[in-house]
Amino acid sequence: MTATKYQSVYKEKPRNGKGNSYYVSVYLGHDPLTGKRIIKKTRHDQYGNHFKTARDAYYEAERLKEEYRRNGLPVNNGQVTMLDYYNKVFKPTYKGEVEESTWLSREPIFDMILKWFGDIKLTQINPTDCLRFRNWLLSDKKGYSQSYASLVYGLFRQLLDSAVELDYLTRNPSRIKKATGAISKGHHIIHYWTLEEFKKVIAKCYLGDIEGALAYTMLNLYWNACF
Repeated sequence: MTATKYQSVYKEKPRNGKGNSYYVSVYLGHDPLTGKRIIKKTRHDQYGNHFKTARDAYYEAERLKEEYRRNGLPVNNGQVTMLDYYNKVFKPTYKGEVEESTWLSREPIFDMILKWFGDIKLTQINPTDCLRFRNWLLSDKKGYSQSYASLVYGLFRQLLDSAVELDYLTRNPSRIKKATGAISKGHHIIHYWTLEEFKKVIAKCYLGDIEGALAYTMLNLYWNACF
């Protein structure tokens, strides 16, 4: 290997009596997920043609640099597991965008998702995996309310959506098939006090001080506003 006058272009010794051959070794920085150096090596251009001259190789090196600057695609993203992506990319962003109380309530949900998918590479998660998780959330064995199952599955899909937006995935596997669609929140049932229940509550109000009188008045106003 011998360096040429062109940056990132190298010349190899002739093989089998053939002329010099050239190859490109381009340093593109560090992968934001793994922290590893990003180096792209190739002996041919984007069309599969071997480099005839060092100048040809240089043009390809510049094209690769521009492509990376434009797209910022993660290198070896096919090797990234859900756990790595969540800890190093999704979690820091999501946690900084929501209220602390929201994060504390949803962190256990993400832990649940990671128990299912943490060790799986993002690119290996398929619609069938998503369907199994969806069915598990809705199973009688788990006993989750439909609204809770909807929240969990929605956050799971949001996590995968972000991987698509950042080019770790080309498509969200939970959105490819109709069977893996969102879980409905279900019907909301609002429970009202009956008249007898209301009378029992206000009977507990102590009218001998201001706080008790205010509580009595407030409850009467709320009760009457419902009807």
